[in-house]
Amino acid sequence: MKVWGILKGEEAAKTLEVVETAKRLSKGENFGIVLLGKPEDSVLEKILFTAGSEGKVICYPNKLWPPGYVIAAITRILEQTPQLIFVPHNYSFMDSIPRLAAKLNCAILTNVHNISEDNNFLLCERPVLEGKMTGLFKIDKRHRVIVSLSAGIYEPKEESSKAELKMEDISFLQNIDPLRKITSIEKAAEEQVDLSQAEIIIGVGRGIGKQENLALVEELAKILKAEIGASRPVVDNGWLPRDRQIGSSGQTVSPKLYIALGISGAIQHVVGMKGSKTIVSINKDRNAPIFNISRYGIVGNLEEILPAILNYLKETS
Repeated sequence: MKVWGILKGEEAAKTLEVVETAKRLSKGENFGIVLLGKPEDSVLEKILFTAGSEGKVICYPNKLWPPGYVIAAITRILEQTPQLIFVPHNYSFMDSIPRLAAKLNCAILTNVHNISEDNNFLLCERPVLEGKMTGLFKIDKRHRVIVSLSAGIYEPKEESSKAELKMEDISFLQNIDPLRKITSIEKAAEEQVDLSQAEIIIGVGRGIGKQENLALVEELAKILKAEIGASRPVVDNGWLPRDRQIGSSGQTVSPKLYIALGISGAIQHVVGMKGSKTIVSINKDRNAPIFNISRYGIVGNLEEILPAILNYLKETS
């Protein structure tokens, strides 16, 4: 195998872009997917069909995956030939892959949000200088490298036939130092929202003017059955809770529709939502950077535009 994607079973449904990336960059040949933990049957089927018959899926059905187990399982299957190794860019992998890179004596590149190819090289884009700029990095595909992928880099596409599934024996983990002891796994509080699963998100920026205008946003969200997200200034002002923040220091989302209200388009926010399928922006500044990535843009005052949109939706619903 030359290209590998690594997923954890409990979060596999949210990180299928890793499967799609491995498939695309291998041209559908000679690639494998490693599942650390067995996901639900419906998610497993989706993984198998996303990989397609040219892929191979290996599953280690252990429930807990501290860093030591992650490193042991991955190094156990990798051949001594150059590979591209893709993982999701999230907290559950960030304490493992630097150690893995050291063990495999290879390079590592994190938080990549765009990939293109140039002969034997991958051209990878990732935020630098705390998200103020985007850096372009050139990777030689003939050398081993670990790349962590931001959410939404590719939209997973299912094939007509599914990959081969192999369940691995996990008895070898009994002799492995976990490097960190996991005592329990607790579910997030019910009031916290997982924006990565929303199909429609209304993003709120400082440009909405005042906290009272959130009432109009909430009314719009109710009609569209959308979730509400926020840029950092809105959260810092206390207008919305921290779990609604989108961007480099918040959640990364890729909904079917993202409506940006009063968001200027700072790179810190854009890296968290640029994977959205359709972006609609409303801003009074016609030169706002958010318009550069928007399919539709409206220049004007939100306090005038939002009521007009709400009235139209009520009349046509």
